[in-house]
Amino acid sequence: MPPDSLREVTEMPSPDRGTLWVDEWAGETSPAVRRARAAGVPVRHPSQRLFDATDLPVLGVTGTAGKTTATHLTAAILAAAGIPVVMNRSGRAANAWPEVALLDEPAPPGAWLLAELTSTHLCHLELRSAPRVALVTCLWPDHLELHGSLEAYAAAKRRILAGQPADGWAVLNADDTQGRALLGPPVAGNLAEFSATRPVGRGAWIAGGRLHARWDGPPRAVCAMTDIPEWVHPVAVAGAAAAALAAGATPEAVAAGLAAVSGLPHRMHRVGTLDGCPVVDDAMAATPVKARAALARHADRSVVLLAGGDDTLPGARVHADPREEARLREACREAVRAARAVVCFGPAAGRLVPLLDGVATIRAADLDAAVAAARPHLGPGVTLLLSPMFPMAQDDRARFARLSRG
Repeated sequence: MPPDSLREVTEMPSPDRGTLWVDEWAGETSPAVRRARAAGVPVRHPSQRLFDATDLPVLGVTGTAGKTTATHLTAAILAAAGIPVVMNRSGRAANAWPEVALLDEPAPPGAWLLAELTSTHLCHLELRSAPRVALVTCLWPDHLELHGSLEAYAAAKRRILAGQPADGWAVLNADDTQGRALLGPPVAGNLAEFSATRPVGRGAWIAGGRLHARWDGPPRAVCAMTDIPEWVHPVAVAGAAAAALAAGATPEAVAAGLAAVSGLPHRMHRVGTLDGCPVVDDAMAATPVKARAALARHADRSVVLLAGGDDTLPGARVHADPREEARLREACREAVRAARAVVCFGPAAGRLVPLLDGVATIRAADLDAAVAAARPHLGPGVTLLLSPMFPMAQDDRARFARLSRG
């Protein structure tokens, strides 16, 4: 979502006649994008210049959830393997989005270009013979307001696979049968898989509390999941491990890289305590499925949940598709189980309150008021969790740690 406003779309001035250059906040439903496409004018994201000009092999990561985490995990594993990586390490909220400036970054021999690609990058890119390794963490109905339909959203995600070279690697989620059906068969000649529940033919999986890998030989136990930081989601772990193996890492490097990875802001990140209770910042959980996964980690009645934010994008209602609304109801049922109270803030509060029957629910105008309203409900064994389910401004995300210190 845009950094400061959910109601603005920034269009870059075009240095190229006949091309509309847009930033990653410009979805396919943007009026300017629709006008350009109707007129036969190409619409491109500036990172097109990066992919057109780079000589580095590209490892691209996309997915409805987990792509930022998986990108950083992959980078840590490749570093442990001694494989140099060129990537955006200063992106807002740790997003590793590709930037043209990466062309100026020194690239040692053997380096890879590592790029996190959202659907609103991909729908405006033509990836020719790239990426050599493409990791798709998962795919389900989401962000449909930016694309107009599930079919258009899936088509955007599919672009990460469509231009792969014949000797490339598609790294896909063996557990996500619906997402795999939406993606269709990969173009790359090589397939690696990952799973959070069961063995795969080639790739990485989690079973019995351990991460396992199978590449050119028999399966190997890589490490215990307890050796990996608790905030990391198992799907991201297995996906990153499989992608790194496809780029040349060893199982030993997978274990070393995962053990050394640092926490990422706004993703299950403990930021302190308030009134003696732990505070967890999961502000990037701007979709119901992400928030539901965060809540599932907590026992019954053990959190005070802060949820809400903005319920519209430019010209579109967030989570309006019936399939997304169904996931919103599921996340709210999980909130009713895990929370002793839910504080709903911002315009999205009106969408959430009717779905939270069975738990104490408070409405607040904004995040500041929400934190204040949460305090009377804190107590022993309770965690204050910000997992909004809806988009929220980056300024609010950045202020949450300060707001929640007591």
